[in-house]
Amino acid sequence: MIRTHGVVALVRAVLLGLAIAGPLSAQGAAFARVDSMIEDQFKQGGVPGGALVIVHGDQVVHARGFGVADRAGRAVTAQTPFYLGSTTKSFTALAILELVEEGRVDLDAPVQRYVPWFTLADTAFSRRITVRQLLMHSGGIPGRAGEYWLDDPDTSATAAERHVRRLAGVKPVHGFQYSNANYTTLGLVVEAASGMPYAAYLRARVLAPLDMRHTHTERADAERDGLSTGHRVIFGVPLATVQPADRGDLAAGYLISSAEDVGHYLVAQLNQGRYAGRPALTPRAVAEMHAPRGNIVPGTDLALGFVIQDIDGVKTLEIAGSVPAFLSRFILLPDSKWGVALLANANGISAEGHVMDAAVNVARMVMGRPPVPVKFPLIFAVGLGIFLSLPVLQLAGAVFSIRRFRRWSTVPASRPSTWRAWALRMALPALGGVALGLLLLVGLPWIFQSYLRIMRLFQPGLGWAITVSGWLALAWAAVRTFIAVRYRPRRYEGDAR
Repeated sequence: MIRTHGVVALVRAVLLGLAIAGPLSAQGAAFARVDSMIEDQFKQGGVPGGALVIVHGDQVVHARGFGVADRAGRAVTAQTPFYLGSTTKSFTALAILELVEEGRVDLDAPVQRYVPWFTLADTAFSRRITVRQLLMHSGGIPGRAGEYWLDDPDTSATAAERHVRRLAGVKPVHGFQYSNANYTTLGLVVEAASGMPYAAYLRARVLAPLDMRHTHTERADAERDGLSTGHRVIFGVPLATVQPADRGDLAAGYLISSAEDVGHYLVAQLNQGRYAGRPALTPRAVAEMHAPRGNIVPGTDLALGFVIQDIDGVKTLEIAGSVPAFLSRFILLPDSKWGVALLANANGISAEGHVMDAAVNVARMVMGRPPVPVKFPLIFAVGLGIFLSLPVLQLAGAVFSIRRFRRWSTVPASRPSTWRAWALRMALPALGGVALGLLLLVGLPWIFQSYLRIMRLFQPGLGWAITVSGWLALAWAAVRTFIAVRYRPRRYEGDAR
């Protein structure tokens, strides 16, 4: 049974498609509105530059750059390379599925068939982990395990193997848990099955057939091609930084590409692997990438290299990417043959919210629907406000307490004279400080399945607010404990009388 809203969505998509394919003036006006929306979102998010590509059917219909690519003010173009982040994972999934079609990889075979030394801390459990489970982030590798090396990148030729060997001490988990380590390991499976380094396989089997001339697996090549400078946005202010490049994590998130090249990739994804009128990718592999594999959370199904969601009731295939200084998002609308990709040379809370939502708004606009204003969820805004205000509140509390302690030292009668008063005014606040410090420094990273140093790397404003607040809480708790011991009642009961 076809639902009414699905028919309406299809009709709108067709009508917009006719408009885009119509007079050049109408096409230009439609894309001008899209470009204006992106410029506005980048400005609000503190994003210095980025690039957009829109494809329809088997054509790139719009591609352009926004803002600046570096400190010198070089303009971003559709050919400017950006780090992709986790959108790279879709390329790795494609490589695995091509090797499956060639009979070199079995999705349900143990990973140890291809990487014999691969193991987690539980060796019996590890023998049962399959290639399919790695693709679906359900093989037992914890999310935090894929973050061990993010702030300490390895550029050696054996970096991927060194990263994966570190998993031998990791206790496995059950169920879905997103981890970069899954795809780092899959990069080694590609190498073992193809007999080629992962980067070489990608260049020969994916990049070259799709004419992706501004896509690179090595930072030095990308720099010669005009690689954009990345930025970390702290409280809305973009700070230029050198994006750490981890050669071993290439398969999970360090491919470098341009909007124009990503457009070629999206065209092939929407046309059974065909690009420029010829077969470029394996049709069956592309189809396997798009097939639903199971529900992650309500409204989101997992595919291989993508997730299946919807925008206003219209099915989408999506994947987002994030490294410390860059963002990306790919959105495919397979039923109406639209594809959108947005790349940005910044990361941070404000940047991520505006870039990711801007990509969704482009998809809405090509469907003939108005963009939705970017709004942070209320609970997130309140939480952020609390974290950012904690250091100020703690310092204010310290000043107040210091004034109280000075009064106690000069006016003994004002000191706590009973154990109850002492507990309420001294011991409990000290314990509360310890609890707050541990919650911020240990509890929150555990809740978010990350590490505090990684939070500072990807969300520096929030990460440093948590770090400073946590250590202030512990430091002040230590001071209060010392003072509490000094002014305990048994020492001053005589003074109180």
